[in-house]
Amino acid sequence: MNSKLLFAMLAVCVILEEGTAIISMGSSLHCVCIKSESRLIPHRILNKVEILPKGPHCNTIQIIAYLKTGEVICLKKKAPWVKMIMKKILENERKK
Repeated sequence: MNSKLLFAMLAVCVILEEGTAIISMGSSLHCVCIKSESRLIPHRILNKVEILPKGPHCNTIQIIAYLKTGEVICLKKKAPWVKMIMKKILENERKK
């Protein structure tokens, strides 16, 4: 099997991974998140949460959680615990 075909198959598997953010290097012309989750993530395993605003590349706000395990998960913005995190992040940004 040639390396290009193997790489393409691996890329498809990564894209289909449920609940995973697809992060591209450089400027992105599409949404980063293809599927989001609402499951509660314990704060002790959260490393960082990033909020990506709406823009020409994506018509929805995207919330991305980076876990200490290295996993990257897109979060549903309507989940109650995610709303609380967003509120705290936005309050902290206003104080700066």
